[in-house]
Amino acid sequence: MLTITKKESNIWKLRFKGFNGSEIARKLEITRQAISKALRNADSKILRELNEHARMMGLAVTSVNSEKGILLGYNPQISAKTLIFFLPSSGFHTWFEYPDKCEDCSSCITYDGCVNVLKEASEFWGVPIKKDEEPTMIAEKLFKSVWR
Repeated sequence: MLTITKKESNIWKLRFKGFNGSEIARKLEITRQAISKALRNADSKILRELNEHARMMGLAVTSVNSEKGILLGYNPQISAKTLIFFLPSSGFHTWFEYPDKCEDCSSCITYDGCVNVLKEASEFWGVPIKKDEEPTMIAEKLFKSVWR
């Protein structure tokens, strides 16, 4: 279970948004050493959690980046690329890339949940999306932009 503190999460989020350690320290009025420690702790916890999610799903891990909070893998049981990602406001999420995209996403029982997570991710990652885009297209755009 993720035990990242609110402080660690906030500092991690600021680094994700492009602030360096000195800028974060000034902004939060704490030492650079405290920032470095919080980032090490957050990265370690996020990495552990990403890997644990992958292990529980039986993924073959392709790559992982704790600073971005993302893990890319392959799920052999369903023959799908899989992305596990961390959002500070809602925790960990998993997205499967199916070779045959849904013909009508709106009829899927998880449609609303998918749309909400993708909107949250697009806001956090700063990727503009269109209101009428289907979740699979939004996801493709989001994950291509984040996994650079």
